[in-house]
Amino acid sequence: PRAPSTLTSVDKRRNMAGGAPTPTAMIPWVHVVSQPASLSEPSQNDVRCNDALIQVMLAEDLIPSEDESVRRVKALGKLNEIVAEFVRQAFEKNGHGDQYNDTTSFRLKTFGSYRLDVHLPGADMDTVMVVPKHVLRTDMFTILYVTMTQRPDIKNLIKVEEARVPVIKFEMDDFEFDLAMARLEGLSQLPEDFDVTDDRHLKHVGDDARSITSLNGVRVTDTIRNLVPTMDTLKYCIRALKLWAKRRGVYKNVLGFLGGISIEIMAARIGQLYPKALPSKLIYFFFYVYSNWKWPQPVGLTPINVSSCDLSLPVWMHSNEAQDRRHVMPIITPVFPAQNATANVSKSTLAVMKEEFERGREICKRINDGKANWEELFEPNDVFAKYSVFLQVNAFAPAQVPVDEKDPNSVTRTSTEYYDMWKGFCEANIRAVVTYVECFPDAYAELVHPFQRNFKRPRTDDENAPHEHLWYLGLKFNREKMKADGKKAPNVTFPISQFRKRLMNWKNKKDGMELKITAPKRKDLPDFVLNPKDNDEEIELKEESIEQQLLTAAQKTGADEDAEALLSE
Repeated sequence: PRAPSTLTSVDKRRNMAGGAPTPTAMIPWVHVVSQPASLSEPSQNDVRCNDALIQVMLAEDLIPSEDESVRRVKALGKLNEIVAEFVRQAFEKNGHGDQYNDTTSFRLKTFGSYRLDVHLPGADMDTVMVVPKHVLRTDMFTILYVTMTQRPDIKNLIKVEEARVPVIKFEMDDFEFDLAMARLEGLSQLPEDFDVTDDRHLKHVGDDARSITSLNGVRVTDTIRNLVPTMDTLKYCIRALKLWAKRRGVYKNVLGFLGGISIEIMAARIGQLYPKALPSKLIYFFFYVYSNWKWPQPVGLTPINVSSCDLSLPVWMHSNEAQDRRHVMPIITPVFPAQNATANVSKSTLAVMKEEFERGREICKRINDGKANWEELFEPNDVFAKYSVFLQVNAFAPAQVPVDEKDPNSVTRTSTEYYDMWKGFCEANIRAVVTYVECFPDAYAELVHPFQRNFKRPRTDDENAPHEHLWYLGLKFNREKMKADGKKAPNVTFPISQFRKRLMNWKNKKDGMELKITAPKRKDLPDFVLNPKDNDEEIELKEESIEQQLLTAAQKTGADEDAEALLSE
């Protein structure tokens, strides 16, 4: 359903201020910006604030150099040649060598932050090769992968074949790449005027969800570029907002916070409302609008199309309305099929973000008045100082793994393979702790705050000692309700035991993978957590791929569903 053709006078005034119509409950349509809220030219004060912002961005190394930009283009050109040769070989192997054409047999597309030109220096590049039916997905992991292993200019090559979005990860010319594939099984050649944003091309994908997700990564990015008239200005705003989100601990989609897509959609809407505003003013309007937003009213850039080109694909609030109505902070992707890019957000993580939106609004107002500086906006958030009680999740994995997993008597080798597997699975499910505890009445949880940063326990000289990784969640309890109910203490034992049981029953779990969950007080936290060194803590926060964000937008984990079931027990 689209927005009603008429809005109340209150709603119209709110629209001009950049807000949304006042909802009584979630309404399943996106309030699209039909006209700018302001076309005012920047004032002298705006220019002053913006100059100060750019200086801080340069000092924080948020703007890639011209040299890096040139090297990226060259690296992409080299990758295009590698993909072209791979596609030619695949055509030949599958009996269609005479049909290969450099123009219509493939396209190499970039997407995500690089495609939008909002990437940070040194950031990796998301790429997808769009191919017709004469190239099989298995070819990607045989012909292409084998070719890459033989190239001395390609390093750290990893194939992720069994993932929901299969990719090849590698490093080339000092840049990291994620390369995926979208296969159009309904076409023997791509059209010369191939437009990835055209919904008709989804018909040629068939029921291959992996190709749809990869294709939509490109489609979302290109649609945002087409919808915002002033992307050259907005890109500085988005870069600054990503730094803000990382420093304040609200930039990790998998934990229930913002991701690259959601920040870009939210900022793009501000760019539509204020097309002549400088980056500094766009940041102010960002915090002003979203600190006043009436969640769960969805944020989006285009109307939600229920269907397109007779395609039957899951659309937000139409394919699974009962589940989608639970979403507390929907930010809707601007292409068919529309998905909520922030489906992981919980009541607790929304509360954390709302507090940060309000803080950002107040600081930006003081910056505008000359009473604060931009460094204050980007100050790191000391989350450990905000709580007195925590949940500590420790994941253990053996440092010695068998050479042959099928042989129970196999010799072992030193490897981080099991650690990487277990850590990745646990991190993907950490947000379920929030839901488990929130849903259990006897926990009396007022706030369950998963911390963005996580820690690897420093290694000792004992190479046989297991690897250990730690995550933290800050807890606040509703003491008044607990007292009124005659309870002396909250009970988190049951929801935590259910969470642990779920993870320990993972079908791919290996011997030696263990999980321990405790509730330490601040004085009992490890020193390497409270006083981390650069080599102890996972400081670098790599942006989650747009494909991964779209995947979590389209589905929930079993742990999430089990946690919500606690409410009815």
